[in-house]
Amino acid sequence: DHTALIAALASGLNIDQSTVKAAFDELDAAHKADETARRTAMYAAIAKSLGSTSDAVQAAFEAVLPAQPTA
Repeated sequence: DHTALIAALASGLNIDQSTVKAAFDELDAAHKADETARRTAMYAAIAKSLGSTSDAVQAAFEAVLPAQPTA
C-alpha cells in the first residue's frame, strides 16, 4: 500500500493526491504488462526447446508456482 508515500509526495510536490495516485497506477499497469510479456516470451522459448506448446508450459509452471499477487 502506497498511501503514505502518495500523501508525502503530493504534499512535498504541492500537487493533488489523485494526480500522484494516477501516476502510481499507470506505473503499476506498465510493470504488470512488462511482466506478462516477459513470462509469455519465457513460456514460448521453453516450449520451443521442449517441442511443446506455450500453453502446456505455462500450465506446468502455474501448477507448481505460488499464485501471483493480484494487488
